[in-house]
Parts: sequence; C-alpha cells; structure tokens
Amino acid sequence: IARRSSLAIAASITIAAGTAHANGRFPYANQLVVDPGDANRFVVRTTYGVLQTFDGGKTWVWLCEKAVGYGGTLDPALGVTKNGTTIAGVFDGLSITHDRGCTWATSGPPLDKEYVIDVAVETKDPSHAVALTSTGLDAGGFHVAVVESLDDGKTWTQAGVDLPIDFN
Repeated sequence: IARRSSLAIAASITIAAGTAHANGRFPYANQLVVDPGDANRFVVRTTYGVLQTFDGGKTWVWLCEKAVGYGGTLDPALGVTKNGTTIAGVFDGLSITHDRGCTWATSGPPLDKEYVIDVAVETKDPSHAVALTSTGLDAGGFHVAVVESLDDGKTWTQAGVDLPIDFN
C-alpha cells in the first residue's frame, strides 16, 4: 500500500508539472545599491530581475524583469536617489520608479530609444544622478552622451555635448 501511495504521488507530480520557463542564466546577484534616504532599503540587481528589501534584508520583494522594462540577458545599471527613486538603464532608455517599484515608466527625452549602459548617483548630493548612453548608429559608431538629473530623476537634460561617435 505504501509503495502504491508513493507511485501515485510521483505520478501526480509528474503529470502536474508543467514546462518551466527561464532565461537560461545561472541565478546570481551582481549589484547592490543602498537607498541614500533609507538605510534599511537595498536594491539588488540579479540575473532574474530586481530584488529589494525595506527592512534591512529580513524580507525581500522580487520585481520581474518585464515590470522594470527589460528582459533576456541584460543586467541594467541601477541607482537610487535621495527621495527613493530607483533608476535602471535599459536598452530603450532609462526606466524609473518614484514609488519603490510599484509603477515604472521611461524617463522620456533625451533618453528615448537610447541604450543606457550606466547610471550613477552622486554621493554628496544623492538627488543628482547621471546616465551614460552608448547606442549603435546605422552608419557605424555610437551615439554616446551623458545625461543628468538634478531633481531625483524627475527631469533629465544632456550634460555637455555628445562624445565622438568612435568613442569606446
């Protein structure tokens, strides 16, 4: 009887199991950002999305890649500004949440359709952030620009002029 029960359980698990979908990457974390306005909030970039904690690491919340605005093998650069705004550099611009991950939107111009390869938040003034683009051009080379926000990611303007298209 015990053997039949074990076989029945194994059969039901096998039948109930569906196809698992993943991006094929080994799960690991490769960036940790501490919220400059809340020492108990950490944002972590992983190969399967973004994790964040609001209680110093006791519990964690997962944000799937699609919610943030990316997918596949991209590991978006992350930053958190003074008021808790989280920014993520993605293939199509800068993804931003002002409400700790509930809603995400792109920053708009001048980062529309730009590949944002890096972001940074100034340590001495965390309401100031920068984003770096490196978007391939049809004619060859890259559109490389530094864009900044002085207001916790609400508005973004280009800092200086575009770098040369052959800039690596």
